[in-house]
Amino acid sequence: MSYRNLLFTNSSIKNIESLLIISSFLITICLFGFVSLLTGPQEGLFNRMPLYVLGTSISFVTAIVFYDGLLKTGQSSIKSAFMTGFATLLFLIFFGEGIIYILVNSNVSLTTRNLLYLPSLSLFLTGMGYWILQHRSDLFSKSI
Repeated sequence: MSYRNLLFTNSSIKNIESLLIISSFLITICLFGFVSLLTGPQEGLFNRMPLYVLGTSISFVTAIVFYDGLLKTGQSSIKSAFMTGFATLLFLIFFGEGIIYILVNSNVSLTTRNLLYLPSLSLFLTGMGYWILQHRSDLFSKSI
């Protein structure tokens, strides 16, 4: 059985569908948060920042423990943990502010235009992220 046929079994299709739905939903909320921050921070952003930093710290420590035995050197594990922590901080800020923006400004945020463009963009970003993860060795190889 070829790799492509193995990739598309019934269980893998269900997993890919779940991945697409969940990640697209999360990215859509993050895009609402991005729009919120572009239009001006929501009231209380700096009061919520300690929660975002706490989540980042938990993610960073978890990543250090996970990557320490997985990666070959301590330098590569700490770099990966920092990147994971930074990505978590961005996600938490955008996601948290997106939820608040949707709840507080639902008449402005939940327009037909936003409900078509933002999920479409999130589907595109999900597809690009999936492709990058599948082909990262090709993308980051030294020879071009």
